[in-house]
Amino acid sequence: MKSQKVEKQMIEHLQPSVIVILLRLILAIFILDTLYALFVLAFYGLYDLHEWHDSYIFGLLLFHTLKFILISAIVIRLFINWASRGYYLSGHQLIERVGILNTTEITHELSQVKEVSLKRSWMGSKLNYGTIILSLAGSSKSQDVYIRDVKNAMEYMHYFDEHLQVQGWVR
Repeated sequence: MKSQKVEKQMIEHLQPSVIVILLRLILAIFILDTLYALFVLAFYGLYDLHEWHDSYIFGLLLFHTLKFILISAIVIRLFINWASRGYYLSGHQLIERVGILNTTEITHELSQVKEVSLKRSWMGSKLNYGTIILSLAGSSKSQDVYIRDVKNAMEYMHYFDEHLQVQGWVR
């Protein structure tokens, strides 16, 4: 994390870990390819394919095209989720930007943070990422701020904890 002692207000981007996105992409492709391979194996096992008919070839082509469309949709969804939400620390504010073409900017004062929690999976603890949950004063659970899959999550959690102690909130 950049030093907060500098006179100028610095903006720091809290972004999701690229490793998390790549692992999700690899897992999705692995699952779809495994299902595809099982389908082709079952197809070969059920039919005597010594004589190829146009319908067999067309069926495999159709199934392969469906697999490509699913993989493309997963890649696009992962990219949109990654690109459409950004969090920025600026002084005593957390700025949340949502959207790709039409961007909405929401500013959360760190003085309004009453509780900070961190969710990490086993893989998250090994690869140093996690989801930081900020509970704001006067907000309900549905309005909590979830900063998902942030790299160096513990470092940012300590940063938010410092603001809690300055504001007098006890953790």
